[in-house]
Amino acid sequence: MFSSYQGEGASLPGSLMGRRQVFVRLAGCNLARGDMGTEGCVFCDSPGAKSERCKSASVEIIPGGGRERVRNPLDAEAVLDWILRLRTPDLHSVSVTGGEPLVQARFVGRLAGMVRSLGLRTYLETNGSLPREVSRVAGLFDYACVDIKDKSARAAEDWQALVELEVESASILKDAGCRTFCKTVVTSQTTPASIEAIATRVSELGLPLALQVVTPFGGLKPPSGRQLFSLTEAAAKHLQPEMLAVSIQAHRLLEFP
Repeated sequence: MFSSYQGEGASLPGSLMGRRQVFVRLAGCNLARGDMGTEGCVFCDSPGAKSERCKSASVEIIPGGGRERVRNPLDAEAVLDWILRLRTPDLHSVSVTGGEPLVQARFVGRLAGMVRSLGLRTYLETNGSLPREVSRVAGLFDYACVDIKDKSARAAEDWQALVELEVESASILKDAGCRTFCKTVVTSQTTPASIEAIATRVSELGLPLALQVVTPFGGLKPPSGRQLFSLTEAAAKHLQPEMLAVSIQAHRLLEFP
């Protein structure tokens, strides 16, 4: 748990890029543990994604200050107490992220309900592969970012089946009144055909799409400028320009978590 700025989402409706948040990052991810036949996304930057039973959690003592380890598992009341310790005058919302937070859907629902009962806004970041769990918590979130995985992410053996699950989750969140946008991480291996297929499904939902340039990691490379032009042009065959934007991990540039 830590205080930082939301660094993703560009300038799209539903995005909170640049807003101050308290982040609750949960361990575990169904894709990383192999539920869809692979070892998860090739660009995964969450070391805890494959560790659902962490013995301790890292928490900030004060916003931007030192951290300490506390024993896991923490219940929702303990997490809420840490959130309130990190509350600042410019706090916009509480982000629940992962890993894949909805691996722990019951906990997420309880925490989100408690956060909202205090008048704070809630933000969910999900890989969208668990629509049944999304339906359990959708009404408790004010904002959401749903990952639509590019084929080159290698997050599932059956990529199209994963996309359909993600689209279903995005639809559930939108219908629940949650301000939702979709995000696709793009690399030098992303193709215009893959992005056009994603944009087609996102446009049917009437939702915006952020093409997020991968942060170089483990040998992965971002698309070149020419490649990126081809990707946004492919997406624009189905999405209006105001519903499409390029995003980066701005918090990385600022050396925030």
